[in-house]
Amino acid sequence: MPYYSHGIVDAGTSKSFVYDPGLRSRRNIRITEHGDLNEIYRRTYNDTTLYKPIKGNWYIELDHSI
Repeated sequence: MPYYSHGIVDAGTSKSFVYDPGLRSRRNIRITEHGDLNEIYRRTYNDTTLYKPIKGNWYIELDHSI
């Protein structure tokens, strides 16, 4: 069962810390600090929810809603 902790929203983008063991099975797209968002969205088929692994089953969830 996923666990969501405190998150913030800034300019339409929400940032949350997520614990979810099931995310390991998702397609792994490398997300870096200076990555090209257009390229990342293209490779995720325009899915605006991105997960950056932190440690173990913890992730940073970035969701950009238009």
